[in-house]
Amino acid sequence: MDAQRNWLRALRLLTHRFEESICDPQFLYLDLNCVMELLSAQSIGARSEVLVFLAALNWLSHDYARRQDHAVKVMGCVRFSSMTMDEIVACYHPPFLPQLLEVPEVVTMLFKATW
Repeated sequence: MDAQRNWLRALRLLTHRFEESICDPQFLYLDLNCVMELLSAQSIGARSEVLVFLAALNWLSHDYARRQDHAVKVMGCVRFSSMTMDEIVACYHPPFLPQLLEVPEVVTMLFKATW
């Protein structure tokens, strides 16, 4: 019970200071469940959903050989529908990890957000 309460407090702090959290090198070592919970939180202290996309991209690219099977789950946490059209179009050309767009489900997410 106490561990759950501490985790919720930590999650609240991480989401409140999202931009700082994703810049910390420890972010890259979070496990899948923690990353998904952080990225899909209701309230995130980020200027744009693009930062959530870039955080997901960064986490995946850190060890893509092992994490590529989680690409759909992690990208499913990104709220593409809340992005502007320009932001969605930019996601079609990620600054790194272009092989992510070889995953049909990720491309479908972008298509759905586009239309």
